[in-house]
Formats: sequence, structure tokens, C-alpha cells
Amino acid sequence: MPDPTPAISILMPMYNAAPFLADALDSLLSQTFPDFELLLLDDGSADASPKIAAIYARGRFTVRPLQAEAAPPEIRQLAETLDEMAAAIVARDATLQDNLTQKDDLLREIHHRVKNNLQVISSLLSMQERALTDPGARQAINDTRQRITALALIYRALYQGSDLRHADLRPFLEELTAQLMMSETQQCTVKVEV
Repeated sequence: MPDPTPAISILMPMYNAAPFLADALDSLLSQTFPDFELLLLDDGSADASPKIAAIYARGRFTVRPLQAEAAPPEIRQLAETLDEMAAAIVARDATLQDNLTQKDDLLREIHHRVKNNLQVISSLLSMQERALTDPGARQAINDTRQRITALALIYRALYQGSDLRHADLRPFLEELTAQLMMSETQQCTVKVEV
């Protein structure tokens, strides 16, 4: 299980920071840190800083202090346009997140189908092995079937795991070792350390 502790912690003090807080948060959120937490330290702001920080914490990244109400019409129109652009970006991000979830679901389904197809091949090889009389040929078919079963285990670990790109090695090796020991005819003792 991955460590839930973020790789980087960023501490940002703020006091009456509303005029620049949104830009500062946008700048931090646009960084390419794979995993970080942002800790905002507010020292009793009397402006909109705490509200802006709370809205960002909820995942809405379109907040700007409303200073265009008394501005000339062209500035108000510009502010409205910028807000619409920010809303479009948030909508696009939501669409991208939905697409990513759908891609993960499809990839899980592909891994599941590959695992099922490998199990069918393993079963066919098992039937073929039972029909053979030559011990060398039986052993070759058995070795091939065990390799295919190991591949099926990898695909199962991928589609059942929380991360489609990585499989936990310990349960995979434990199950693979158990299957190999069950398929061997002679008694053996195996110790697995991961």
C-alpha cells in the first residue's frame, strides 16, 4: 500500500492576501510536483483570504476577489470573460478526469479478458498434457502451462489492484509459489522472503 504522506509540504503564510492569493495558489497548483500538500497559515486576515483558501481547498480554482463591480464596462466585461474561461477550464478538467476514469475502467476490463484468455489456454494445455504419454512432452506442456498461469496471475493482480500500472509483489509471489508447489508431484519445501 502506498504511503499516504505527501512527498512535499509547502507552508504559505498569509495575512490580508486576497489581492494576490488566487494567483499564488494558481502558481503553486500548476507546478509539476507529483504529490504535495499545501498548508496555508492565516494570521487573522480581515479580508477575503480565508474564504478564497477554503474555496480552493474544496477544489474550485476559479475564485478571484471581486473588484470589477465599480470598474468601467470594458473591465467588467473582461472580468466576466476571465471568469467564463476559468469555468471552462474547470469543466474541461472534470471531463478529463471522467475520461481518465473511463480509460482506467476499460484497461481493467482488458486485463480481465487477457487473464481469462490465458486461463482458457492453460486449460487447453492441461487437456493436451493428459492425452500425452511421453514424459518429456508432458513436462514441456506442463512448463508452458505454468508460465501461462504465471502471466494470468500478473494480469489478475493488475486488474484487481488499486493501481493499474503496478502489482504488489508479495501476494503475487506467494500465490505463484503456492501454485507451483501444488503442481509438483514430489514433496518439496520452499521458503519465500520478499
